[in-house]
Amino acid sequence: MERRELLAGVAGLGALAAGGAYSLLRPSPERVDPITLQGVEAPGSTGDEVQVPDRGRPSFVEFFATWCSTCESMMPEIAEARERVEDVQFVSVTYEPIGQTVSEEEVRDWWSLTGGTWQIAHDADYEASRVFDVAGIPTSYVVSAEGEITWRDTGYHSADEIEQVIRTYGGR
Repeated sequence: MERRELLAGVAGLGALAAGGAYSLLRPSPERVDPITLQGVEAPGSTGDEVQVPDRGRPSFVEFFATWCSTCESMMPEIAEARERVEDVQFVSVTYEPIGQTVSEEEVRDWWSLTGGTWQIAHDADYEASRVFDVAGIPTSYVVSAEGEITWRDTGYHSADEIEQVIRTYGGR
């Protein structure tokens, strides 16, 4: 009987230590200050400057490239998720060298063909990419109304997944 109690106690302490380590090592939300990016004139998007993220409401920020097939396949999913949630800033950001390897017209045509109807921004100096720590594309983020990155992931996401992470991590 004593041996079982000892083993149960050791297992309990192990679980407690693991839980404590997780809570200490778990990444806490990062706060980001709004960055001013140049908008790209396209359907649903102005050529005006845009603040990313938009303080006072949650933001869904997606980094993309026109040559990325996963980005292209995700466009209808983002559009559908955008229809399902209210008062959330949707912005897609590209750091492609517009005017060098891709023209603004090519970005605009790609946007139209893939069904984009929300704001596009150009990260010409890679500031947003550094702040958001973008490691690949597509990479998507949910930023709270207070400016905290509360969710991030790289790769394809369905409309259902996007809606769920916005509702779970964006407060909507």
